[in-house]
Amino acid sequence: MGMAFAVDDEEQRAAGRKALDDSIAPLKPALLGYFAGRIDPGKLSLLERAAIKMVKSPVGDFRDWDAVRDWTKKVAESMDQDTAGTSGENRKP
Repeated sequence: MGMAFAVDDEEQRAAGRKALDDSIAPLKPALLGYFAGRIDPGKLSLLERAAIKMVKSPVGDFRDWDAVRDWTKKVAESMDQDTAGTSGENRKP
């Protein structure tokens, strides 16, 4: 599920986070990261452009690559901590 948290309305952001959390809850993720995305109407079909217009989604590139890099470092650190002191078949996947 992709969501662009490019809106300034915190109530809308909270609703988006809840929808995302509910949809991935069965996966039981260890860490979550919320990042805005990109919508390029030139790469969308007519139906997709109509849907974007209908929901009044912001159009543009809202990605924050520094935030993504910081989050991936946290994921890597978490994985290092989970596997510290284990070896072979005892190591978590």
